[in-house]
Amino acid sequence: MKSRNFLILGLIFCLTMLSGCCRKTAVPPSVSVHNQADSVREVIVERLVHIHDSIPFYVPIEKLVYVSAATDTSKLETSLAFSTAFVDSLGFLHHDLGNKEQTIWKPVDIDIPVSDTTHEEFHAVQDADTVYVGVPAQLSGGQKFLIKCGWGMIVTVVVLIGYLAYRLWRRRFK
Repeated sequence: MKSRNFLILGLIFCLTMLSGCCRKTAVPPSVSVHNQADSVREVIVERLVHIHDSIPFYVPIEKLVYVSAATDTSKLETSLAFSTAFVDSLGFLHHDLGNKEQTIWKPVDIDIPVSDTTHEEFHAVQDADTVYVGVPAQLSGGQKFLIKCGWGMIVTVVVLIGYLAYRLWRRRFK
């Protein structure tokens, strides 16, 4: 009877070892990865710009009248003004002085502050929908069989242990 108990215990031990050594694990077939990096760079450069330009200067119209008793007559003219002097019938000298209506362009040199702004945006997106995981070696036929029947083997061992325990219990109390 002792040898039969050792045989049953040995069988239970072997079945437990077989079912415990090979468990079924599933490797994920794909991994979704989404990496996104955003950055914004704004560069402001301030500087002085020297400008050499001409601006209009409007010459105002002015008139001056002078009357004298002299008998001379005269006319004068420049690029900006004119003058006329004459003697009337009473012997008075009339003198007119006036500016010509015109615009004169005057050169100017000025420094103007200028601000240049550069706005740059960088977007980097890396998407990987499928990443394959390599298997280092192929499984043998026995390993494949043990992987496929792993849970069935555990259930069989538990049922067998329960059955043997029931038979032993029944023999002792009979």
